[in-house]
Amino acid sequence: MYAAHQRNQTDSWKDVPHGDHIFIPETTVLTSDFFDRFLESNGITGLYAKLDYGSLIRRYLEAPFPEEDRDLFRNLIQQMNYPLAIRSSSLLEDNLNYSFAGIYLTLFIPNHGNLDARLRQFEIAVKRVYASTYNPNAHAYRDHHGLRGNQEKMSILVQRLVGTSYGKLFYPPIAGVAYSQNYFPWSSRIQTSDGLVRIVFGLGTRAVGRNYARVFSPSHPMLRPEGSVTDQIVRYSQEQYDALEIETGELVSPNVSRAVDESRDLTRVCSILRDYDTLVDPSPLGLEPDDRPIITFNSILKEGRYIPLVPMIRGVLDGLEQQFGLAVDVEFACTFEESEGARVGHFYLLQCRPLGVRPHHAPVKVPDLRNRTVIFSGGQSMGNGERTTVRHLIYVSPRTWRRAPAAQIARRIGYISNALGSVPYILAGPGRWGTNNPELGIPVTYGEIHNAAVLVEIAADNTTPELSYGTHFFGDLLADDSYYMPIFPEKGDRLNEEWLDAQPNQTNDPIVKLIVLKEPFTATFDGRRREAAIYL
Repeated sequence: MYAAHQRNQTDSWKDVPHGDHIFIPETTVLTSDFFDRFLESNGITGLYAKLDYGSLIRRYLEAPFPEEDRDLFRNLIQQMNYPLAIRSSSLLEDNLNYSFAGIYLTLFIPNHGNLDARLRQFEIAVKRVYASTYNPNAHAYRDHHGLRGNQEKMSILVQRLVGTSYGKLFYPPIAGVAYSQNYFPWSSRIQTSDGLVRIVFGLGTRAVGRNYARVFSPSHPMLRPEGSVTDQIVRYSQEQYDALEIETGELVSPNVSRAVDESRDLTRVCSILRDYDTLVDPSPLGLEPDDRPIITFNSILKEGRYIPLVPMIRGVLDGLEQQFGLAVDVEFACTFEESEGARVGHFYLLQCRPLGVRPHHAPVKVPDLRNRTVIFSGGQSMGNGERTTVRHLIYVSPRTWRRAPAAQIARRIGYISNALGSVPYILAGPGRWGTNNPELGIPVTYGEIHNAAVLVEIAADNTTPELSYGTHFFGDLLADDSYYMPIFPEKGDRLNEEWLDAQPNQTNDPIVKLIVLKEPFTATFDGRRREAAIYL
């Protein structure tokens, strides 16, 4: 009922540069038979249609696994005696037509303590992943695509958690996501076929959330979306990292400065800020007390020092895209391991799935707008095509949004969005939509804004749109054929606050405004020139 695979170097990597250092971590597959037996033996099949999600989780956690399955689990964790990633692998998750990436749970467990304690950790994690089959975001995604809950089946990948113990914390020094096609090029030097990569220090959870990460194209790894000015590099650099606390099993997010004392590999991925305006490579021997580490990965990306990451990623993406016959995205992690007296870099491929891509659209061009009422326009948009039927706009003014907690604003937006049902709309507001950090924007979830046809992010009030895309959040919206426009007023982009302020608000909310027009907006996105405008 399950199959285990040891860390291996398959023939698939024999022609990949440095393929002898590319591995697949030990993995076990719990097939959907385990899921079916768990539901049937506890009489909870179809319960998702009767309970709210919180009650469903509690019911799943209270339900026991069949004893024969518990025996298999006990034997399994005795064999896999190291921290584990419990990954969802559903019937619909890797479907070519839908992008369920990030909709279901992946959990990390330390697999630490006596056998009974480890078994409890394992069973709780599996049950929580099972319950996530019916979480609100999954419901919203299935409803949006006309899928039924009873069409879904959940299998699980039990995978060795790639990383290293640094004191009481466990994490990899490099983790990330990579895409074989780049539909969000930030420079004319970058082609769609060049791919896109996001890497972070620590667990890869920060690479697939809307947090700061190092973003690069494998064709031009030192061409940064935020530019080459030191203060911008520092501003967009990763300040926290995710790690698993071995004793408690808690996922923690310390500041990078904490890693100075604990991680012997920090010097391999960071630069040092000197005199406030200069980034230098640190000494391999360690950091000085006054050194401020800035996560840049410069030594690795520029020179291939410590690990030839760029050619490894290019080889893996090219090989997998060729085997799949379509665009792919992968998750990976890297470690530095002792070998013959030296620390050698190893690349671990964790997961691969088809990349949900938008259909090719005919060329479009933003028209002459001199006789039009322009609401938004910008020169760094993403997407190609035109929307001509959207009459609704949900707007949060950058001048008023700090008057309420960001999470509260997100829930208000979700309420309005859900009230609109399947009606598409434009969503515009400050900073980043879907961020986990309320200082950077408004932390809406996919389920709250899945009908947004166009996302507009406005740079204002110390917030800024993020030019490093490629997250699960945006991957889902991309698969839904949504468009994206960042607005930088200081760079000459258009934000028509006078028009926005003058429109009647269809809600009683003082911060979240719903504008409904009799005649639709026109939203034109020229993907070749990266120009876009929303106008009447």
